[in-house]
Amino acid sequence: MIEAGYINCPEGQIHFRQWLPEEEIRPPLLCLHPAPFSGLFFTRAMAALGQGRRVIAPDYPGYGASAPRVDQPGIEDYAVAMLQFVQEVSPDQPVDVLGFHTGCLVGAEMQLQSADSIDALVLVDVPYFVGAAQEKMRDSAAKPLALDAEPESIVPLWKSGVGVKAPLMGMERSVALLSEQLRVYSRSHLAFHAAFTYPCPERFERLPGPVAIIGTQSGLLDATRESVAAAHESAFFIEATEITRGVFEEGAPAIAARIDEALQQVKGESSD
Repeated sequence: MIEAGYINCPEGQIHFRQWLPEEEIRPPLLCLHPAPFSGLFFTRAMAALGQGRRVIAPDYPGYGASAPRVDQPGIEDYAVAMLQFVQEVSPDQPVDVLGFHTGCLVGAEMQLQSADSIDALVLVDVPYFVGAAQEKMRDSAAKPLALDAEPESIVPLWKSGVGVKAPLMGMERSVALLSEQLRVYSRSHLAFHAAFTYPCPERFERLPGPVAIIGTQSGLLDATRESVAAAHESAFFIEATEITRGVFEEGAPAIAARIDEALQQVKGESSD
């Protein structure tokens, strides 16, 4: 069962969705969403991820239904907010953390800031960019959506968010995800700016670990491999190139199995 709610944190009110299992025998799994979406991004995968555990998907400050931010936050700020959230939703035990795209950087920064709050860290498809490549990504993604009162201004978003995705995930789901982007349209770029100004090499080489990094067959596969190399002995790589699209949609059963494999390896557990 999925329920939603709000938590009051020093950084502002955080909205979240969570899957409640019939029996909770494993630590909660905190899911960190990619920009420019919200915790809604994980709802189709929650059942697959939530075998014997609570699955919690908060919205970052300024995204989804969480309190807006008027400043330009960094990845460090999102990590602070998520750590505050963890203290409220799981005060008595550390959580496992799963990051996807932007969420990978937030999860890594959470481990750097408070490793004791995290039982295990798993990152999927890491946007690890440096130098000119990072600047190029920042220049293309870290700017406000160009929307105005004319309906034509939304056409590019509709084509990429619904025209491309509806055949894969259905009309209702693709419109719902696009709606999450549109509700924060004037600030939907803020997390991209944070991601593409984050000092990836300096932070990843300091990760206390252990961290499992999973690479699917995507445009981030090379960047993901580079993040593993940067983290040195703190990280190990799990190749999941059989997953080619819809990682947390049609690929949910496959990625959930890979995440369970990763958590077992991080914790030194047997798969028997």
